[in-house]
Amino acid sequence: MATDTQTADNPGADIAHLIRALSIPGGHGAHAARQELIGLGDAAVPELVAALSSDSTQVRWEVAKTLTEIRAPQTAPALANALRDDDGGVRWLAADGLGHMGPTGVKAALEVLMAHSESASVREAIHHVLSTAAKDRQLAPVVRPVLDALDGQVAQIACLAPAEAALKQLG
Repeated sequence: MATDTQTADNPGADIAHLIRALSIPGGHGAHAARQELIGLGDAAVPELVAALSSDSTQVRWEVAKTLTEIRAPQTAPALANALRDDDGGVRWLAADGLGHMGPTGVKAALEVLMAHSESASVREAIHHVLSTAAKDRQLAPVVRPVLDALDGQVAQIACLAPAEAALKQLG
């Protein structure tokens, strides 16, 4: 870990060190690094977003978990892109984060749905985003038609029109 002097002189080096620590399997190291990154909040976001494309599934999972807890609106596009991750755990965390982000998260998720409705794993992740967002009384009427379409027989096609309408409502 960098000292306070090193952190003050080069906070990016400390963030990079913490992100590398996320790859330490099973244990306190990754958890402690995640907690420190969450504490840094917005300052850590750019490097975390970059790390979301790591080759390591564990790092992507830890980064998605961290971004979900930071809940910065500027992370919505990166989390939305993570809805297409090969790992189901990464997709679930990204969906959870977007679902708690309000209209910004829903809009980012719907844009991914519009481009990738053919993917069952993307539709499943979007369903999680919208189910979470639907708990918000203001968002519920916007997302409910998309959820209904995703629950239907031909979700791959049926979800597109309500998703487009929801995007228009969200601006």
